[in-house]
Amino acid sequence: MKSVLKVSGLLIVFLIFLSITINDKPIFNYIYSGISPLTIESQNIVEDFVKRSLSGTKNYSVKIFDNSNPRFKEVVDTKVSSLATEKITDEDKSKLNDLIREF
Repeated sequence: MKSVLKVSGLLIVFLIFLSITINDKPIFNYIYSGISPLTIESQNIVEDFVKRSLSGTKNYSVKIFDNSNPRFKEVVDTKVSSLATEKITDEDKSKLNDLIREF
């Protein structure tokens, strides 16, 4: 509560100071006329920076989304059906059993 009163008091003192008139102009106008060119220049610099940043970000996002889709569809062409069954002879079965037993 104490700090709120201090900040409020300082704000009131500062506003009173800025409204003091010298040569029919408040002090605020003198400060503003001195700072105005700098603020305009800094605003232009920030705007240019933001525009360059956004255009760079846009270019990167376009590249990312362009690369996310494959350029061609992969197609596997086979002549052998996966449903075809082979006949395994008894001799093949016995050889396979022997191989399994060895390991």
